[in-house]
Amino acid sequence: MRQSSGGIEWAPTDRLILKAEYSSDDAYETAAGEPLFDRRSPLNFGLAWTPFPGLDLNLGYLYGSQIALGATIAVNPNNRPFGAGLDPAPLPVAVRDARAAAQSWDRTALPEETLRERLRSALLAEGIELMALGIDDHSARLRYTNTRWRSEAQAMGRVARILTRELPPSVERLTLEPMQRGIPLSAVTFARSDLEALENEVGGTAQTLARAQFEDAGPSAGLTPLPPARDPFDWGIRPYAGLLLFDEESPLQLNAGVELSASWRLAPDLVLSGAVRQRLIGSGSAGEEPEPVNGVPVVRRNAGQYVQDFPVLTDLTLAHFSRPGRDLYGRVTVGYLERMYAGVSGELLWAPVASRLALGAEINYAVQRDYDSPFGLRDYETVTGHASVYYDMGNGFHLQVDAGRYLAGDWGATFALDREFENGWRVGGYFTLTDMPFEDFGEGSFDKGIRLSVPLDFALGRPTRRGIDTTLRSLNRDGGARLSVEGRLYDVVRGGRYADLEDTWGRFWR
Repeated sequence: MRQSSGGIEWAPTDRLILKAEYSSDDAYETAAGEPLFDRRSPLNFGLAWTPFPGLDLNLGYLYGSQIALGATIAVNPNNRPFGAGLDPAPLPVAVRDARAAAQSWDRTALPEETLRERLRSALLAEGIELMALGIDDHSARLRYTNTRWRSEAQAMGRVARILTRELPPSVERLTLEPMQRGIPLSAVTFARSDLEALENEVGGTAQTLARAQFEDAGPSAGLTPLPPARDPFDWGIRPYAGLLLFDEESPLQLNAGVELSASWRLAPDLVLSGAVRQRLIGSGSAGEEPEPVNGVPVVRRNAGQYVQDFPVLTDLTLAHFSRPGRDLYGRVTVGYLERMYAGVSGELLWAPVASRLALGAEINYAVQRDYDSPFGLRDYETVTGHASVYYDMGNGFHLQVDAGRYLAGDWGATFALDREFENGWRVGGYFTLTDMPFEDFGEGSFDKGIRLSVPLDFALGRPTRRGIDTTLRSLNRDGGARLSVEGRLYDVVRGGRYADLEDTWGRFWR
């Protein structure tokens, strides 16, 4: 059928545009061939209004039967709403008197137990939890967990300043070992005299980086562990929003509601966590359960079946993190791993501190969860696994390749390239090719998408490690589908490696 269309626009003001269109297009149908809406007229009318730069609002009356509303928000990552941010000013470096530095530590005047408590309190005020400390007359080594600062380099700078103020004057060598999920990420050693000399020097930031020593974290021997400074139980309530695109029955589903999440640190490296969601706003419906196509099991096309109006358990897991050897990191996660699957996931990562290259391997046993029962399981089960290559290309570019077996039993690889900016924004894309024929995969032929991560400190102006992550994919198909597991190791450890520290070292003295 031959189709034609045309339209006009008129801008009575700089902020308002009126539109009119003629369109004979009548090919709006679902995958089943049913019309999406009642088409009563070929005429469409609309307006676009820009109340202020960065916000566009749209209203349309389409085909004599539909009302369309839309909004577009444009954000420039280079323009922070709060300029340089609202970070509290750090404490200045305390410069020692030369005679005091030459004297031995007087443990009568300053007992080690008193020193540990003073350090613990001072660091906690900066959102940093002191986990362990080893100290003698000339050197100090401490492990800590940064709970506030997005950049480990900025947290490291705060720790270093506090050490110059609290440690005995005789201590010259300072070794800092940042931790996440209870595992040490690296060991960075400074000369205290360098910190005293370079804090206010032109080019002092670069010189501090050049003089620091970067190594793998040392053994726990010689360190005195400290009791937890934070409550091991944490919980919160927050809103959520989700968008499901191109479902066979409901091509567009928007769901929003509230999420209750909680975590309990049974040990620094052992965490029990979970979340429950209650949908408050939703469009679309579950519809009919999809059937297998050409013998390909349904592993993701039934995602709409998991969207319910009653409270749903999205995940409930027990995760253990470890350091099985030099440059090695390990993770085991068991439980309800995501909304659609339960099972067991194991991972091993080789990531030398000073290398831009990291290699990983993961294996999972996954069982599909029931649609309605919070703890029930369906008949489908599978084993998946991937070998992964991660490479920091410099200038904020990160390459990742994952090759292995996917949820539907297909074999292939996922290629991803991300760009991370100095302000924490991260944008990238990926595509997956497997041995599943394009005709079995269905419309779209292969999996691909765009992913975006926005740090909340960008919008709030205050330090926080939280962010908003989203992935936009063109279709929700069964081919190239990978299990979603929280806490994958590369994202946990990369902030403590040299490449990431170097990229954000400009924040060391902030």
